[in-house]
Amino acid sequence: MYSKETERGTISVSNRVFADLILSALEKEGLEDRIWVSNRKARILENENDVAASLKVDRTESGRIDLAFSIVVRFGESISALTDKLAERLAETIYKGTARMPERITIFVAGVKSRDIARRAVEVVKEYEPE
Repeated sequence: MYSKETERGTISVSNRVFADLILSALEKEGLEDRIWVSNRKARILENENDVAASLKVDRTESGRIDLAFSIVVRFGESISALTDKLAERLAETIYKGTARMPERITIFVAGVKSRDIARRAVEVVKEYEPE
């Protein structure tokens, strides 16, 4: 959960909001049949509650968002192209909602799916400059 103290109180954003952002980004970018949100053991997560539980969302010292989650990609797809597209979409969406770019988006590629899922351990980290 992301929380921020203000002079009027605490603002908290549930992991479910970030889960919805990720799932919406996959749908809008046409990635839903090429990327699946998973846990670190490459088990594909089927619903928003499971996705929310698997996310790591922190507030950095600078007050910006640090988001980390795992995915499985379809065999034959470019991991760098897919993760770039997904991370950029998420960064834009976070910026629209908070007026601040996230500090970091970490996407852990836990597996590659063909008929079965072959485990992988590729970590893609996108860091963003403050606006």
